[in-house]
Amino acid sequence: MTERRIGIQELARIAGVHPSTVSRALNGSKLIKEETRREICDLAAKHGYIPDDVAKSLSQGKTSALGILVPEISNSFYAQIVDAIEGVMTPKGYSIILAGTRFDPETELQAIRTMASKRVDGLVVCAPSEEGEAQLEKLSSRIPVILCDTYKESSLDRVYVDEEKGMQQGLSYLLSKGHTAIGCISDRHTGRRMNLFARMLKENGIGMQEEHFFRGTDSGVESGYKGLCTMLEKGSLPGAIFAARDNIAVGILRAAAEHGIRIPEELSILGYDDIPISDYLYKKLTTIRQPAARIGQETAAILLRRLADSKRQDAVSVGLVPELVTRESA
Repeated sequence: MTERRIGIQELARIAGVHPSTVSRALNGSKLIKEETRREICDLAAKHGYIPDDVAKSLSQGKTSALGILVPEISNSFYAQIVDAIEGVMTPKGYSIILAGTRFDPETELQAIRTMASKRVDGLVVCAPSEEGEAQLEKLSSRIPVILCDTYKESSLDRVYVDEEKGMQQGLSYLLSKGHTAIGCISDRHTGRRMNLFARMLKENGIGMQEEHFFRGTDSGVESGYKGLCTMLEKGSLPGAIFAARDNIAVGILRAAAEHGIRIPEELSILGYDDIPISDYLYKKLTTIRQPAARIGQETAAILLRRLADSKRQDAVSVGLVPELVTRESA
């Protein structure tokens, strides 16, 4: 049989104190003697007392919960952002509710509605869709909403990385190595980066060969693998490939190893993100590092300011610059 859950009134009766004393003791109030606090905490643990967060939130007007939406929970780039936010907010007494949007606007909208229904005190959304951002603008009149990993200007607070500056660093590096035939492989989520890279090649006087550009319909590794295999089947391989994110580069490296292509002697590979595994591949990946931890820290800093002052102010926009990390693949 399931044990009966006791409430604060019964715990107070067992402890021989007023319910408010129990509440203060469990919340670490300095108004309660340390000996009394320990006694009440011990009794709470013994009798399995669990605070009613819903009742607490109704009485205080806050839940001390924060929502974070990311496109891919399994993606280490977003995991680093979440970890950095959590590292700042948890010591401040906030808990995190995490949800994945799968780069799908409808899933994202549902997640936004769910977070709103849970009455989170603030919401962070990574890589929002246009549909999602419109909904978030409405929600921002009630709670702080911070966008991150977004490239568009917004009326909402945002923390972003200047992708073009990072990609220009990478392209300049490839050009300095003497590459004139440069391709690109994207997956279903990074087509915009491919378009930006193609434009930058043109601006730098580099011809774009269609057979050296592959738009994958899969995610990450699969697109990188299929992309290089497709180029090899067509019998045309560039001297360098820009992988629109590091997971794509992992797939390219796998295909290159299977076909006996030497890296970087026969093919240079440039990634984007600098996920942790990039430094542990059989050819350590040259890549454009996004400062994921700092994205999370800057997001948390804005969130704390908004939570401390609920008055609507002008949107804050924090731009960060990525950096080229040279290793073995290019």
